[in-house]
Amino acid sequence: MSAEDEKLEEFLKENECEDIREYLKDAQIRYSDLKYIITEENLREAVPPLGPRLRFREKLLSWRKAEV
Repeated sequence: MSAEDEKLEEFLKENECEDIREYLKDAQIRYSDLKYIITEENLREAVPPLGPRLRFREKLLSWRKAEV
């Protein structure tokens, strides 16, 4: 497992979003790519099911605010 994979795995665990791991993997999303998921369209492509996408979006927005 690469360092990028480990960081993504840690992020998903910390944010209780492990259920979307396979969607992100299928979309070839790495940890460093998370900051570039900026539109609803990007997010919809990466995580198709609405429920998990909404939960992940909330965690992603909170993470971005904390990173600034």
